[in-house]
Amino acid sequence: MAFGLLVWVGSMGLTNDGIWAAEKNPGGGDLNETEEMRTSQPRSGAAGNDPTRTAIVIVVENNESQTYSFKKSDVFDPMKDVLHADFGDMDLDLPKWAEKVIKKSGKRLDKLVKAVHKGRAKMVNKVIGKVDKAVGNESASCVKEMLEAIPQGVALGPQPGNVFLNRFGEEFYADCLRQMAEPKYDKVVVLTDKTAAFDNFKANLEELNSQGYLIDVLLDIHGCGSPENSDIRLNNAPCDKDALLFADGKKAHSDILGINGGKPMNLNAVYMVSCWGEVFNKDWRKLGAKASNGSAELNYYVLISPLVFMDGWTSGMSLDKAAKQAYKHEKAFMNGKKYKIKMKLRNPVTGQKEKIKIGIGATWRKLIDRSLAKTHGKDKTKRVNNVKSSARATEGDGTVRRAGL
Repeated sequence: MAFGLLVWVGSMGLTNDGIWAAEKNPGGGDLNETEEMRTSQPRSGAAGNDPTRTAIVIVVENNESQTYSFKKSDVFDPMKDVLHADFGDMDLDLPKWAEKVIKKSGKRLDKLVKAVHKGRAKMVNKVIGKVDKAVGNESASCVKEMLEAIPQGVALGPQPGNVFLNRFGEEFYADCLRQMAEPKYDKVVVLTDKTAAFDNFKANLEELNSQGYLIDVLLDIHGCGSPENSDIRLNNAPCDKDALLFADGKKAHSDILGINGGKPMNLNAVYMVSCWGEVFNKDWRKLGAKASNGSAELNYYVLISPLVFMDGWTSGMSLDKAAKQAYKHEKAFMNGKKYKIKMKLRNPVTGQKEKIKIGIGATWRKLIDRSLAKTHGKDKTKRVNNVKSSARATEGDGTVRRAGL
């Protein structure tokens, strides 16, 4: 018989050890602290006589004070730079004659800059609309709520994103991920704040393993890579060593490989939002995971991707497909899409007014990479490459689906 036990770590209902546990009445109603019998069909989707129980451990630790890894708050400053860029920074694809005409007229220059900024705001809304459509009507309401608020967060002005992040912080992400996971797993463990310490994470994994659960892991935490694991062409500032950052600090390969005494566990799949997650993929495989997925280097896609991934993963997508969907949509949000604005100008050669189309999607990415380099580039004067740096890599069987499927 599958368990209906839910373990949730948040800011409310915590016990002295930081974990709040309850069983959910399968017939609906309030959480019930007494033991309740569930129906014979486990949440895992296994047959009624299959004793396999499924669990997921989710760790959400944003640690906004650290500077070596990319944070959710770091998304908004580059957006501000782009939305306030002047003509000289835009690197627009313009005919030479049009560029000369525009530069000669302050009025035309102001008009074009305003049109570009307006066009980019429309482009962001268009991208978010596609993400919203992709996650579908079955996704948790918290995902829809966050997507609706992103365009306003991008365009907030002098302190971009502050209002957004005050509303959608660590607690929101932890609770939203829990909401999506709860109906699909027999047991859900969410660790955040102080409970996201490595020893606590390790203890939870080992306990679930000893109880016979098949376990998925989602790490929405920071990470870093050594110079040896950094491609100079991507221009990311590395750390002195590879690390995953839990609430109690950086943990190295030896720490991860020391879980369960280094012996393989009942791990199904691991998904890491962490920067340089790829360098830890082999560690999780050695611990028994069928597959592990992480970013190549600095992961600049941390705002939308955790929730879009979980939406796809809990709906039955494979690890590769869910990770690819999350990457694709945040890549579009960060870099823009093909988008053109129109403007009429008189051609000084022909004397005729011509309607020109100005593509702004390509320049958006250049500006974003240039702005990101100010805080995360090894060479602050060169652009980073957020697309290649955030690319996902899977070690193992990428076709694996969530535990129980």
